[in-house]
Amino acid sequence: MICLAESGSDSANTLKLENEKLRTQVESLKGIAEQNTNLMWSMQSYQYQADVARQQYGERLKEKDQEVQSCISVLYLKPDIVLAGVI
Repeated sequence: MICLAESGSDSANTLKLENEKLRTQVESLKGIAEQNTNLMWSMQSYQYQADVARQQYGERLKEKDQEVQSCISVLYLKPDIVLAGVI
């Protein structure tokens, strides 16, 4: 009988240790999940900033392209005036 009592006690201790181990793992996983959530929000913020920068770059590129096209048009329409200014 003593062996059965000791065996039951060992079993209870083993279960308590396993329970503590699992609780520690759960807390660790909760921490990792929170970090992942924070990283996700940061990535979305960076993505938004990149999208805004890309849009602004596209708009600025379009403006500069129009300026270049305007200058080219002036060269074709009034070559004497442009060349006179250069010479």
